[in-house]
Amino acid sequence: KMALVDFVFQLGFNRARNGFPKFVHNINTGKWEAAAAELKYVDGKKQDKLSDYWKETKGRAMEIVRMIEEG
Repeated sequence: KMALVDFVFQLGFNRARNGFPKFVHNINTGKWEAAAAELKYVDGKKQDKLSDYWKETKGRAMEIVRMIEEG
């Protein structure tokens, strides 16, 4: 829950919900690893291409992804 609060606080409710629909869907369906991957990688695919969110807010993004992955 703290990861989601931090994420929404950082981006604002509408941007978090509308800008990351796959992330929101994965959270709502309990697919935590897929949700974390959506924040880190372009199109949620684990490859070399990091998302703009990850690159622009790396420290905070790392913490949010860690919290999601660890539960």
